[in-house]
Amino acid sequence: MFEKSKVLAIILAPLEIKSLVRRNTRTLGEKSLFAWSLDCASKSALVDTIAINSDDSEVIDLARSMSIRVFEGLPPGDREDQSWFARSALRLLTEMPGYDLVAVLDTGAPLRHPADIDGCIEICATNDGHPAVTVSESMSAPSDWHYLGSDRAMRPVFEDERKLYRINRAVMASAVERLSLNASFLTENTRAFIMPQDRSLYIRNKTDLNLARGLAP
Repeated sequence: MFEKSKVLAIILAPLEIKSLVRRNTRTLGEKSLFAWSLDCASKSALVDTIAINSDDSEVIDLARSMSIRVFEGLPPGDREDQSWFARSALRLLTEMPGYDLVAVLDTGAPLRHPADIDGCIEICATNDGHPAVTVSESMSAPSDWHYLGSDRAMRPVFEDERKLYRINRAVMASAVERLSLNASFLTENTRAFIMPQDRSLYIRNKTDLNLARGLAP
């Protein structure tokens, strides 16, 4: 709970993402990727309730054995697009009324800390409930990015050296009313919670998983 606002955390646990099947039950250290997200949400100082949305039978059975509210099936669409995160959250919120704020977590971002969840929620809550998302600084300099003309001539995408940040999908938070209104976590009023690179890895494939194994504490 943040002040008097009740907070629901939704963990999205798709069975398959890109080229990595059964991602949720892949191990990182001594825990599955799903367990990393569940443990992190459980240690949050602000989350009141955790719910799971999954099409993975192993995750569904585990959640039920732990008496965690679980919703089977996931909406269609690109499972890395923030609009898919928003649709998933809104579907669950119709079944779980009474919450003021919602935070969505993806099992593909196992290295986040509870402080990252709480920081994103706090930015949302103190910005009149407008959405907040976790980001990390891009490792590429803006001057590295170019597009190619028809003759393969290189043209710069960015004309200056301002830092670039990417959404890392670790946490997306919003007031429930604003998410219902916008159906999106990205609006002109969205604010960022900056995470360090070593906690921002998003796992899409086996290469990412091996990288995470080198970063995990």
